[in-house]
Amino acid sequence: MNLTRRAFIIGLASVAGEWVWPSSLFAATFKPMHVVLPPKPKQIFYKEGPKKGGSLLVIGGIHGNEPGAYKAVDILTNIEVTRGRLILIPRSNFTSILANVRGYNGDMNRKFAFIKKGDPDYPWVTWLKEHIKLEEADAVLSLHDGAGFHIRNKRAWGECIVIDEETYQGWPLYQTASWVVSQVNNQVISPLHKFAVYNTQTFQPHTLHAEQRKSLTYFTLTQAKKPAFCLEVSKQLPSLQLKVKYHLLMLKYFFKLYQIETRPPLDKLILDLDKYFPSKPHFCVTLRLNETPITLCGDKTIKVPAKTELKVEKIDGENGIFVSPYGINLNWKAFRVYNKLILKVKHDFKTLAKVKFIVT
Repeated sequence: MNLTRRAFIIGLASVAGEWVWPSSLFAATFKPMHVVLPPKPKQIFYKEGPKKGGSLLVIGGIHGNEPGAYKAVDILTNIEVTRGRLILIPRSNFTSILANVRGYNGDMNRKFAFIKKGDPDYPWVTWLKEHIKLEEADAVLSLHDGAGFHIRNKRAWGECIVIDEETYQGWPLYQTASWVVSQVNNQVISPLHKFAVYNTQTFQPHTLHAEQRKSLTYFTLTQAKKPAFCLEVSKQLPSLQLKVKYHLLMLKYFFKLYQIETRPPLDKLILDLDKYFPSKPHFCVTLRLNETPITLCGDKTIKVPAKTELKVEKIDGENGIFVSPYGINLNWKAFRVYNKLILKVKHDFKTLAKVKFIVT
């Protein structure tokens, strides 16, 4: 095999002291295990009630290390809408959620103006843009967990509703956000946790946030022709449950504005939040080793012969459960390993189990 040094370095990665080979390299020399993973699910949920009302598209998880945002949207998938309509996308950047980083392939919220076709985020961004444009929604809400507390530091992104302009195309963005903030603050006890409106003035020449012109909300306003709001709680809040609570409080008043009613009501949902945080969610993963199916529901070590074909065929469990190969590029759908592989079964970024394969 005649490989240049550069090709060798590019093709080679180290995982816990073992060698890992991308799909085509060195297959003729070694007899590695070939691994095929299922595609990450692009989940969208439609909730429509029998009574006429407004419609909202609610998006979470565009930044993978903001669990309050995607967990709040995920919890809404369990409720019934009795009036109006909800379109819910809890995990809009699932790869980054599994890695628990802001952007595994760079900041996805800076890719709505332009994204290269070769970017691993391209399928996700184009999918989001299509739904933002095509869904019959009266407004789009993008949920985030931001740093700090805006009421203390006017450049902090936590605990505020972010708008791109005071008004746009006749939509009273500031007036709407201000009303929601005032209602939410009536239910927030801690002075530090009070919410505010953060107008980034994205359309103005003197804006301090020109980067927002690449964002989801700017795309929604200018290209999809819909009002857009960014709902931010603070990353510094003491618990995930409190982050979710504040997101649901903001959503409660957006629902009221847009005539959306749910069963249970969001007040009741907030009181019962603990039941949506199970200590260890149940799961089962169905694999196929060559022609042999195996179902795993916990930790396991499996010895496999060289040249084994391993395919992850099915993952059962709550939304957000997926397999994550340890030390492997999370964008890869298929790859080869020479010695061993650890597949982590994750619920979002939390590891539920480890399945270790040893190639003999």
